[in-house]
Amino acid sequence: MQRHSMLVVWRVVELTPPRSVEALADWYRRREGSDLVVRRRRFRLDGPSRWAPMGAGWRIRARVRRCWGVRRVRLELELLPWSDGRTELDLRPRGAAARLLQASCNGHYVPTRWANRYFDAAHAMVDELRDSLLRLASDMAPTSDRMAAST
Repeated sequence: MQRHSMLVVWRVVELTPPRSVEALADWYRRREGSDLVVRRRRFRLDGPSRWAPMGAGWRIRARVRRCWGVRRVRLELELLPWSDGRTELDLRPRGAAARLLQASCNGHYVPTRWANRYFDAAHAMVDELRDSLLRLASDMAPTSDRMAAST
């Protein structure tokens, strides 16, 4: 068990790993570098890159802060194969914020409003991304109307 495993916010995406990667690339292209704002938090995401130790996985480095604040939390967002037909989407904090959140979760500190708001925003962000991937994948999928028009 990893030391920071409690901090991972994850969802299973009902898409094959290749379709998830295509949808993720399309989602990133459509954003054109703009931040994703969820629950009064601004998520700045870098471009997706293949995760070397896990050849089929993709990783995005990110940072989150309040829309009007300066304190930033470094994040990692990973898209990993779950099975042949599903993909796992993981979001975890990195650095000092991860250590502070872990101490809060282990009961060393009383969870702060900051920690509670971080987790609320992290869950909302992962839900938003999962829904966007599913929507984009369905938009990219050929339909019977499109197939009939092309024949």
